[in-house]
Formats: sequence, C-alpha cells, structure tokens
Amino acid sequence: MVHRPALPYDTTDATSPHGLGPHHVQLAIPPGSEELCRRFYVDVLGMTESQKPPVLATRGGLWLRADRLEIHLGVEETSGRRARPTPASSSRIWTGWRTG
Repeated sequence: MVHRPALPYDTTDATSPHGLGPHHVQLAIPPGSEELCRRFYVDVLGMTESQKPPVLATRGGLWLRADRLEIHLGVEETSGRRARPTPASSSRIWTGWRTG
C-alpha cells in the first residue's frame, strides 16, 4: 500500500481517484424546532434552504446548503432520553444565540 504524506491543514487538494466525498451531514432536531433552526442556519449563518422531496417533506426538518456543505436537519423525538449532541448545539455561538 502506498501512503501519501499528510497535507497541510488548510489545503483544498484532498481528492481521491475514486471521487469520494460526503453528500451531506445529518443532524437531529426536536419536533417543532424547524423555525428556530431556520432562523439560525439561514438568518444568522447565511445558508440557503433547499426543498426536500415531497415524500420526505412530510417528516418535517430542513435541508440547508452553503457552498459545498449540505446539512439535513431531521426531526427526532427524544421521548425522555438524552438527545445526541450535534456540532450546532454544542458550540458557543449556537448556545449564546439561542438563550440570548
């Protein structure tokens, strides 16, 4: 196996011959929080909301994108169990904006 040397952190040249790459990141949000999430991701971060396919739109949630980043916010009922942490809910900007 041939190992390539590690690239600098800020490189944009991290391609493979297979064309691999994530299409989107899926994050869980509580039921009824779409408008709060829309205000944060669209109004604060400047992302663009994308329409979900009709068969998935009935489940709620949002699809957002900016540049090559796409985030799918899917509604998940936690029913008394602790919700999984997500990058948005654990960052200071999100916590401060939500409570401030």
